[in-house]
Amino acid sequence: MMRKSRPFRPTVSETRLEDRVALSVATSALVAPVARPVATSSEVTATLNQLHNALVSYQGSVTNAVQYEESQIASGRVTQATAVGLLNTYIGNKTSLLFSQTRAAAANLPYGAGFNGFLNHTNTAVGDLPSGGNSLYFTLAQFPTMTSTTTGPIYTIQNNVFTALTNNSFNGMLGAVNSTALHSTFARVKTIVTSYVLNGVKAHDFTLNS
Repeated sequence: MMRKSRPFRPTVSETRLEDRVALSVATSALVAPVARPVATSSEVTATLNQLHNALVSYQGSVTNAVQYEESQIASGRVTQATAVGLLNTYIGNKTSLLFSQTRAAAANLPYGAGFNGFLNHTNTAVGDLPSGGNSLYFTLAQFPTMTSTTTGPIYTIQNNVFTALTNNSFNGMLGAVNSTALHSTFARVKTIVTSYVLNGVKAHDFTLNS
């Protein structure tokens, strides 16, 4: 009478080894290359166009408001103090709009609006980009701090307007947004946008397609 063969049962050590091999294979199979965001040349162009339009709109708003209040003062309808108060409120609203439009334009490009998806600790300051760099919006609108006097072109142009307003200088406000000032501001904007794209690609934060 033939003896029935016993089914194979792996030992505990063999089972654990098989588990480790299976886990290793399964884990490596799940690891895929990280897909980087893509910026396109049309998005770069759209960003520049929107920023240009926002600056031109701000220039028109400030210029028209100042000239209107000057005519009101000349006709005796308001005092200069009243006009300054009205301008402070009106230009303040237009300045908020300028910053909002700047963020919207920056959002055309990867990480441009300043979304930080890489925060790893509530008390640790990290950059907006995977490489640790600052967003396009931050660079364009950068305010001075206790440790740095560097400012972005959007901050600078509105600061020049409000500095003149604080000094009751209507001519100063007009000069802060005249054609020369606007050309100078947009030249800085173009430089910053170009650098943002080139540095982002170089740091492997995103890629650029034509």
